[in-house]
Amino acid sequence: SCIEVVLPTENSRYEKRKGLRKLCVYTLHDITAQKMVEGREREARIAHEKASEAKSTLIGTMSHELRTPLNAVCGFADLIADSALGEHASPEYAEFGDHIRKSGKHLLNIVNDMLLAARFQSGTVETSPKEFLLSDLVEAALDNSKKSQNWTDPEVIVNVPAEQVHADYELCKKALE
Repeated sequence: SCIEVVLPTENSRYEKRKGLRKLCVYTLHDITAQKMVEGREREARIAHEKASEAKSTLIGTMSHELRTPLNAVCGFADLIADSALGEHASPEYAEFGDHIRKSGKHLLNIVNDMLLAARFQSGTVETSPKEFLLSDLVEAALDNSKKSQNWTDPEVIVNVPAEQVHADYELCKKALE
């Protein structure tokens, strides 16, 4: 940028010009270091985005690969626990089947949560907003948590105002669980 300064000439005995003089002052700054830092930041951001995308792809792929055998484990555990193929020689088999079923469903829920997180990160989650009572949502989430965690002392009291909310009910319930 140029800063213009007007200098008078009438008091100078060496100056032959009779008009005003103009002096321009320029300032220069070396921004090489700043540009190098910006370039490194840009490269780091691109590398982070690629790593995040690779992580999401891995989680999504592994989750899908785990769900198929887990569904089979849960199905066969249901058959064993419910004695669907007839009575067992030992009563412990039904109990073992129930443990397998609960553990398999718990692991399947974890895999499903990982898939949901990967979908959130990639921006492919579709929402279905609707009107519901906040208190109903909290009670449903609490009931699901009690069932899935096998609480020994399920005496939990939650005071939530009965307000209408417009959101995706299932996603909100999942977040609260």
